Amino acid sequence: MAIFTLDTWRAVEDMEGMALRVLFAWLVLLTAAGVAHADKLPASVHRADPDPVVALSTQASGATALERYRAAGRGPWTSRQRLVLLVRLRDVSSPDLVEVTAERKGKLVVVAIEVRRYSGPLAANVVTTPLVEVELGRLAAGSYDIRVDETVLEFDDLDRPDLAANPHAGIGATMSFQVRRR
Repeated sequence: MAIFTLDTWRAVEDMEGMALRVLFAWLVLLTAAGVAHADKLPASVHRADPDPVVALSTQASGATALERYRAAGRGPWTSRQRLVLLVRLRDVSSPDLVEVTAERKGKLVVVAIEVRRYSGPLAANVVTTPLVEVELGRLAAGSYDIRVDETVLEFDDLDRPDLAANPHAGIGATMSFQVRRR
């Protein structure tokens, strides 16, 4: 809290004009009122994964992959529904490249993701969160397994992402689900 003494007030009285004295009086009142009622509130920081990495949804649950991701659930899934698999990747920068291959081997769906990350200096970078969508379509009744493997490579020449090296594992996830008849 600011403390105003008689000497401070006399210095203001010596100033020319009544407007300055009135302004000073308001400043004293507002400062005292604002500081007197400040209460400390408890605050803390928590870390959590906000969304699942791998999710299953129906194609009809949204017009975009993001809408389908937000509507993802746990079923029950039926053979009438067109299903989509959604994979949320870690954030990427503007020059990063993401390639996806997916295949179904009987009742196993394998998704391979390759991310080429630029490791050099950046200017005017835009960071985004990639959302991979794999159309599974209508599946026959039964149990299914999904395996997602991400490989991350690094490159430092903006014009040569094909020279990416130092491969290491990124996301590795599995998921099982059931499809019912109708």
